Amino acid sequence: MPEPPRAEYETSDLGSNLTPLFASLAGWSPNLTRVEQARVAYDARERRQNPKNKRSP
Repeated sequence: MPEPPRAEYETSDLGSNLTPLFASLAGWSPNLTRVEQARVAYDARERRQNPKNKRSP
């Protein structure tokens, strides 16, 4: 089987200024589970309070 083509990427000097931002986002990412739980709870509450208002996912 032939080996697929490879590419190497590198951050530019300008792009490297974003490293602290990406590190912060990566550190915050464990909260995504809580965000999803809050969304599910909100949607369930909305359905109970407004049963005629059908929202699509």
